[in-house]
Amino acid sequence: MVPKPFPLLIGLLACSSLAFTQATPVSSSLASSGSIALSAHPITEENRVALIRGIQAEYINVKKAFPQGKEGLIFKNGAIRPGDQEIRKLIAMNGPAARPGDKSQITGFAFKDKNVILEINGGPQKKKKWYERVSVTGMGGTTEVSPQSAQDANARGSVLIVQFDKFIPDMNVEQFKKYLAPIFDFKPLAGSEAYVESLPPKVKQALKEKRVLVGMNRDLVTLSKGRPQQKIREHDGDTEYEEWIFGVPPQDVEFVRFVGDEVVQDKIMRVGGEKIVRTEREIDMNQTTTATAKPAATDPAKKPTMRRPGDPEPELQGQPQP
Repeated sequence: MVPKPFPLLIGLLACSSLAFTQATPVSSSLASSGSIALSAHPITEENRVALIRGIQAEYINVKKAFPQGKEGLIFKNGAIRPGDQEIRKLIAMNGPAARPGDKSQITGFAFKDKNVILEINGGPQKKKKWYERVSVTGMGGTTEVSPQSAQDANARGSVLIVQFDKFIPDMNVEQFKKYLAPIFDFKPLAGSEAYVESLPPKVKQALKEKRVLVGMNRDLVTLSKGRPQQKIREHDGDTEYEEWIFGVPPQDVEFVRFVGDEVVQDKIMRVGGEKIVRTEREIDMNQTTTATAKPAATDPAKKPTMRRPGDPEPELQGQPQP
């Protein structure tokens, strides 16, 4: 015969198990991480391209200190490594790449296996320009065309490695920004926001819609589209131009051609084979700069005087009149 307290204990355990099951919802397609729910499916090629366009070259406010060098920060499942004490040690040894509240820029963005790698303020390795790799060899030895000082050769940036368990989950730009909210604030900076507000409505609308206008300069194109996937320099007769390429097939591909610092042609190749080419100037950056520049100083108003029209200036009254 079973004692009476034993069935009562079994009933209490069953009720507790049922209550816990009801309070813990299970999702078959989403796994919660941090402030957003991550997809259970790998990232699509379309969203890979969108993240590169939408995150690279983006300006940010940093919420966490970044040490200079290769030992940056690792972000996984809402946790940041290393800890604050270790970060302080790295900063003491290598110096800071960015401190909390600093205005910084994401200057590199790449996918690697299950990780997303973001370079901050130039990244942990100094990248040389093409002319900095040129050297001339003669009787006196080898001389670099554009030698770098020791200070210029040192990288001052850092890196953030965003790690995932099995694969990079599918997410769009806004979801990725929310996922990185513990580290970065992607709100527009005061300086760039003020600059955008000073632009004509047509330019502001194009920036909002991520479009290029013929006549834009390189800074505006970067602000609108981010960094290009590829840059090509060619000649058209005697004219040298540089073409920025955004997108990769099978998505739409856009070719933005610069002569000097101005867009002279915008060509879009649609997936269906349609080609859109615009060459007529849509904005004049000279007028835009003039309109947003400070007004020229005006001459101060003349002081009131008792002199009649035609009377000499006070300092000339002692001199003979012609």
